[in-house]
Amino acid sequence: MAIKLGLSSEQLHHYYYHTPPNDEILRIEKELYKDRAEKTERIRAELSKVVGYREAAQISKKIGISDSKLRDIIEGKDLTPSYDIISKVEFFLYMLFDFRVSLENEEFKNNYLDTMVDNLSAKVNSIGVSLLRCSENMNFLKRYPVNKNYPQLSSSDEHYINGPLFAIEWDLKKLTEAQQEVQIFLETYIRKVKKNR
Repeated sequence: MAIKLGLSSEQLHHYYYHTPPNDEILRIEKELYKDRAEKTERIRAELSKVVGYREAAQISKKIGISDSKLRDIIEGKDLTPSYDIISKVEFFLYMLFDFRVSLENEEFKNNYLDTMVDNLSAKVNSIGVSLLRCSENMNFLKRYPVNKNYPQLSSSDEHYINGPLFAIEWDLKKLTEAQQEVQIFLETYIRKVKKNR
């Protein structure tokens, strides 16, 4: 990117510690805007070949962006999405159609699958911790012995007892979402990679 911006290594080092002059900031912003516009045009041309309006929701999940953002790119409403979104779309196109990613995304391409796996693993782990905490907290139910003369519960007791149920319900919902994400990941990336071998 520095080469595209016409910056030497000395200038980069200097700008790392000092604010560039206003005219230089404007020039860099203009160049970055132009670069994002060019990259977006490139991915739009490829996306329009494979993504119809109805498929946008499904494809956007595979890419990891919102379906409205994907539609905006395809329809030309968003001419300069963020570099993060451009990188994700380029990687998706690379995995499916051997699309040539931008030079600066070569490193992104190499690390992206690892990052995705780490994120999915962290989600599942977080849900597991939450379920474990809920399981440990259920010991309080021993305070309410089960017998024929079970006392009428107060509203605060009722709320306290229902807490684990709500927590489990929430965790199950999150686990289902994580399961769907893992399924999409497998179908989009892992199985695609194996087919190419």
